[in-house]
Amino acid sequence: HAHVPTTYTQDPPTPTYSALMYHEPKRSFPVLLLAVVLLTQWPVESHGFNVVDTTIAEIHAAFANASLNCTQLVQLHLNRVRAYDQAGPRLNSMIYVNPRLEAEARALDALPPAQRRAMHCIPVVVKDNINVAGMPTSAGCITLKDEMPNGDAFVVARLRAEGAIFMGKANMAEFAMDGGNTNSSLGGQTLNPYALDRSPMGSSGGPGAAIAASFGVIGLGTDTQGSIADPSNVESLVGLRSTQDLLPLDGVMPLYVYQDVVGPMCRSAEDLARVMEVIDAGRTRLRVRTAYTRYLQADALRGKRIGLLQGSAPSWPAKLAADPEVQAALQQLAANLRALGAVVVPLPLQYLEDTLYAMANAQSAASCGQVGQKNGFNVYFARETASDAPVRSLASLVQQYAANPLHNPAVLATLEGSLQAAYNCSIFDPGCELFAESRRIQARLNSRVLTDERLDMLAYATMSQLSPLLHGAPSPAVDLIQSFLSSTAGQPSITLPVAYSRGGVPIGVTLLAEAYHEPQLVQAVYAYQQRFNVRRAPSSCPPLQ
Repeated sequence: HAHVPTTYTQDPPTPTYSALMYHEPKRSFPVLLLAVVLLTQWPVESHGFNVVDTTIAEIHAAFANASLNCTQLVQLHLNRVRAYDQAGPRLNSMIYVNPRLEAEARALDALPPAQRRAMHCIPVVVKDNINVAGMPTSAGCITLKDEMPNGDAFVVARLRAEGAIFMGKANMAEFAMDGGNTNSSLGGQTLNPYALDRSPMGSSGGPGAAIAASFGVIGLGTDTQGSIADPSNVESLVGLRSTQDLLPLDGVMPLYVYQDVVGPMCRSAEDLARVMEVIDAGRTRLRVRTAYTRYLQADALRGKRIGLLQGSAPSWPAKLAADPEVQAALQQLAANLRALGAVVVPLPLQYLEDTLYAMANAQSAASCGQVGQKNGFNVYFARETASDAPVRSLASLVQQYAANPLHNPAVLATLEGSLQAAYNCSIFDPGCELFAESRRIQARLNSRVLTDERLDMLAYATMSQLSPLLHGAPSPAVDLIQSFLSSTAGQPSITLPVAYSRGGVPIGVTLLAEAYHEPQLVQAVYAYQQRFNVRRAPSSCPPLQ
């Protein structure tokens, strides 16, 4: 992601439920009142069920023995939103809460057990660039706070068909333009529940924080270049960036259509497998499912060959030494993998020097990305938004956004650049060929090392530094070159929580495999978590009494 500073022409107002954080279209004022009632009047009750870090299997077991119902489950999650998103630590992760939750939960409760499907009443938090019918899609932009979609995104429709319930929309870096933080003109600054003074990363920091804090069970994010991996890394989640064309992007507001993917962010590999079993469209988008849960085997790492990338990675534009605590976490990972029967093959990060060439091509092809951004926005607004939506093209977005005193000047400049670039080049421009070449080069580099070393997958630190501080003393620049390995190549990768720093900041690693090897990646994380599951809930959001 291009880094866009989070500065504004005026100071944004302090967010409140009714004024900023839980937006409703102006034409639906009674629904807004319902949303506020849900958050302020439902009592805090335990029902004997602790939702903190709960799993799909645990929820369904409680439903089966009648110790919990859907209405109670939704209430318990809303209680946590009330207690920790707008009070207590004020994580500010949710930008909109579904005002129909109570009615939808009761409808699910009315279903006989035989009609309950795979995702029955599983609470989902959706990044605000993914369409959910009946909720605005703003991408964190205040100009789009009333922009209603004409239906569900593909992945949302799949989950809804299996009985999932949608808690609401999560904050994000505005238009997904900042991979280093989650701050937007509509939602403001989201905090990291593990370290309130450190970044939740971006651009999917909103769903990351919400799922880490147990405001839902499943998060849906998007990733262009590290936007699922990096928030998952700093919020102790399992996040999957799938093969480029595996999951359809219908109903997703784009950033760069050439690299965008949508994917799940969960607290365990088991939950992520259950989600992928529902949303995986297959390589040909046929309505078939990959049996991810069949890959959940505790001994699956025995005999696997895993290449561990170590050392100081090349970065753009200068080298950064890995944080000592990140290096220590990698060494512990290697020991744990060996204990699970895997063969760990140390690989120097000098292998990544060739990645700089791919990165250089991608940098020089910025005009192609701008063309893709304009085309992507125009197609999205024309096809995916309601016919009476206030914005119907990139040009109208730029015009209305510029007139709003709360706009981010850097975001506006990027949008204006994309609008102007489209008049000066096309997808046949040489810059676009450089961009495509960078992707081919990176895929070949990854495949070459996998083949030459006879590896099942690569493992490497998702970030070589800890999550950066939001304010105060400067922290080292975060080296995000690792995100190029998967996103530029279009190959799948998954984030595995492996440690915490002395200050309690999560540290994760990324596993990368050949295209369409998502089940094998999920399998590896599952096997690791059966014996070395380090994840713990953030202390800033304890269970409610």
